[in-house]
Amino acid sequence: MSGGTDRWRARLGRLRPQNLATLGRAFLRVAPGPTLTCTATTLVLGVLPVFVMITSGRLVDAVAAADVIAALTALAWFGGLSVITPVLAGIHNVAQAELSRRFVVETERALAAAALAPSTIGHLEDPRLKGRIDGVAEAHREGAQLVAVTAVFTVLRWRVSGVAAAILLLQFSWWIAPVLVTGYLIFTGMFRRWLATIYADLDEAVADQRRRPEYLRKLLMEPAGAKELRIFAAVPWLDARYGESWQTVMAGLWRRRGRAAGPLMLGILALLIAYAAVFGWLGWAAIAGALGAGTVVVIIQASQGLESLSSYGDVGAQLSRAGSALRQLDALGRDLGPPAEDEPVHDHPGGRSAAAAAFEAVSFRYPGRTEPTLRDFSLDVPEGQALAIVGENGAGKSTCIKLLAGLHTPNAGRVTIGGRSPLEGRRRAAVIFQDFGRYELTLRQNVAFRDDADDDRAIEAALAAAGAEDLMSRLKLDTVLAAGYPDGTELSGGQWQRVALARALYALDRGAEVLILDEPTAALDVRAETELFERLLEVSRGRTSILVSHRLNSVRHADRIVVIDGGRITEDGDHASLLAADGAYARMFRLQARRFVTAEEGDRDA
Repeated sequence: MSGGTDRWRARLGRLRPQNLATLGRAFLRVAPGPTLTCTATTLVLGVLPVFVMITSGRLVDAVAAADVIAALTALAWFGGLSVITPVLAGIHNVAQAELSRRFVVETERALAAAALAPSTIGHLEDPRLKGRIDGVAEAHREGAQLVAVTAVFTVLRWRVSGVAAAILLLQFSWWIAPVLVTGYLIFTGMFRRWLATIYADLDEAVADQRRRPEYLRKLLMEPAGAKELRIFAAVPWLDARYGESWQTVMAGLWRRRGRAAGPLMLGILALLIAYAAVFGWLGWAAIAGALGAGTVVVIIQASQGLESLSSYGDVGAQLSRAGSALRQLDALGRDLGPPAEDEPVHDHPGGRSAAAAAFEAVSFRYPGRTEPTLRDFSLDVPEGQALAIVGENGAGKSTCIKLLAGLHTPNAGRVTIGGRSPLEGRRRAAVIFQDFGRYELTLRQNVAFRDDADDDRAIEAALAAAGAEDLMSRLKLDTVLAAGYPDGTELSGGQWQRVALARALYALDRGAEVLILDEPTAALDVRAETELFERLLEVSRGRTSILVSHRLNSVRHADRIVVIDGGRITEDGDHASLLAADGAYARMFRLQARRFVTAEEGDRDA
């Protein structure tokens, strides 16, 4: 508990100058005019309460002395202040709204730029960098930057008001302000400790104790388990378990919250003693005639104004959160840097044309791992060849595709598409991965990533080539592929695979020269996958295609098959020659063929 408490105490602690400085520099950078306007109006609005206090005292003295001129003068001052305050507040609110809009847009742009700056995806697979990106993104989702502008100028105004009130008190007595400030400091420290204990308790409950009730709540409220829970009449039982687990968590939290209130009571007592000392002296001085009624009124109001120097509660936490998140965002942008420029790749020596795809002595190791996935890997894929890459799980098949797509850069060696770097070659390759995207967009947008209907014939042709005729017969291209939208629909796993394949075929029709499929049909049965691969080979005939699959029967008609084991190519040839070689490919093929035949015989017997 102490670690979490210390963390939250630091977060809720004193307003650190670097947070204000960081946010102030950012405000000036994105919107200098609104920033200066907000600063000027905040300073004036922070000082105006002191003039109200002084004018109040003069009005009380004038009334007590029956001085009409002085009373009218004080009222005139009140009238002027009453006009100035809302006018300045209105100007401030307009400038603050514009500053907030520009700041939020700029920080969102900076976050997107930082996360998308690398041309590869290595930073998204590096736990350290991904954790930093997620942390900044979480702060944005929680609205840290949205409330940053309001928090900065609110705190600035409070501080100016508190300092002005303290200066005013010094005009009457040297000790009043120090005594009250000391009381507020003690109270603020205890209050901050109390908040830190509660927030840390909540943090730990969320991370550990609340995991079970949160899981049960999701089961009750979300569609995933709705069918089975109702079929097996488990809803009442699960609801009771949820209530019991939640009550257990909250009972412990409430006990700890009660214990944490003790120090807060001491802080409140210290503040009461400070005020009792000041107001006791004030009453004695007023009765003794040492202070006039107007002076007493001013001192009372100024004493209350010192509250602005105490704890800032949620606003202070928001300011600390926003400043910290912005510093992390700046550091993230510096560390990830701008996108790397493509390395120029020249034609092969001797005047021969570059291969459609090539790996030249490539070695690659994923971030955080000690062993390389590929070792001194070399492979040339000629133009127009249908290549199949096969091997056991973890052999490096998908890694080859990620490197070829430019999603990672090799630790050693070079990867090219059409003689160019993969980043430039992305425009020439259509790649569909096993974990392809299932976008909550329309059918048209899922295939073509576009809105207009000018290319609907090509989209429909791609869907037909991918074997998605059933979708075309019952869905419009404007249908959203998600059940949570009006007229939307959910697709099965096999239907999603055909949409993803149509995406690749559409890219081929738009000019891509290399078709790359990384086991996108894994959820289909063997016969359906074989038929689909044969159709794809027919559609892409004359173009280079690279197919990755662990089902050897599906790729046996490829022009060339390479077997990868341990990050290296161990066999290379067509289906017939690899069977004749009686190596690893032949053993895997015969084993899978026996399983397939056994399954077919079982189906016939059934």
